[in-house]
Amino acid sequence: MNTLAYPARTGLRVLFLKLKKLPGRKFGISCQQSSLELSEPKLSGYSLLELLTSLAIMGIISGMSLPIFNIVKAARTVSVTNQLVRTLHLARSEAIKTGKRVTLCQSRSGIECDRGEQWERGWILFHDPNKNVQVDPGESIVLVGAALQSGYTVTWRPSGRRRDYVSFQPQGSANKSGTFSVCSVEGPDTARTVVLYRTGRVRTSTRKPGNKPADCPG
Repeated sequence: MNTLAYPARTGLRVLFLKLKKLPGRKFGISCQQSSLELSEPKLSGYSLLELLTSLAIMGIISGMSLPIFNIVKAARTVSVTNQLVRTLHLARSEAIKTGKRVTLCQSRSGIECDRGEQWERGWILFHDPNKNVQVDPGESIVLVGAALQSGYTVTWRPSGRRRDYVSFQPQGSANKSGTFSVCSVEGPDTARTVVLYRTGRVRTSTRKPGNKPADCPG
């Protein structure tokens, strides 16, 4: 019995040594180590180059948005200016068409003239044959200009003293020349002017005659 057991133990020893040298065993150990390494959390972040690139892109986008914003602000003031210009054109054409004096005055109520200078509160255009700058019975109102949206001011600086009205004669001429200034709280850089000549003609600009700045509130 001992004779048979010795070769068996010897054979098992030899088999164990051979299995120990097999590459599969080493592979098994490396796989186990790799799985342990993969299970560990990894730290992530941004490189200096990535941060500089992001800052550069943000700067380009900001630089592009600023001119667009200025264009939008200027477009709003131009829209208000065009509304006033259309009213002046209508006043002149109405005087020529009817052969009667018409008056454009500052009005908050929309039914009578105010002795104020805040044209942004609204205005009315009406037939004024007796030249008293008041809407009398029998005198028709041609146009009622609603108050402008908040943030805008319209000032009238005529050649005469009164700044609350302007009239047009049947031949189309204005009773006074002067300049309307359309200003916004967004800044004087968006201001526009409407220059009225004694002939009744108008033109728009960003400056007053003589290259002077618009009369905007401080």
